[in-house]
Amino acid sequence: MAASFVHKLFSLVVLLSLALQPLAVTGKQVDKETSRQGVAAPATTGLFRTTVTVDSPSRRARLEALGVVVLSEPDPSGFRKPEGSPVVILATADQLESLARLRFEPRGTDDADALIAAHATEKPWLAAAWGELRQRIETEQRIGTDKRMA
Repeated sequence: MAASFVHKLFSLVVLLSLALQPLAVTGKQVDKETSRQGVAAPATTGLFRTTVTVDSPSRRARLEALGVVVLSEPDPSGFRKPEGSPVVILATADQLESLARLRFEPRGTDDADALIAAHATEKPWLAAAWGELRQRIETEQRIGTDKRMA
């Protein structure tokens, strides 16, 4: 009889915990790190720094065909290694999707705007240059949108 009571009590506690758990997370989700620093997330340009593995010259040519910006060239001797050579690139979200689909296995992907914002105080020249580049990108995007609408 005591075992039956304990079983029913345990079942009731489990059911109540499952039923009441979603109620605890109904508030606004806030990134604690951002709210603690009082820093707003930077507006994204849609550019990401990522690392991919290139194991042959043909794969390197495929990167160029995708139109990504290669930030670090692969080691030519890395083509002979079975694991290939890591290459750091700058890519858009669409290019990242293509890289993953083509099995380049992007890893260590960071939003370029967040990287610049994180180092803006130590390297103000970098933040200024990035700001100018972002303005050019936004202007070109607006011009492209205007041409499509016309």
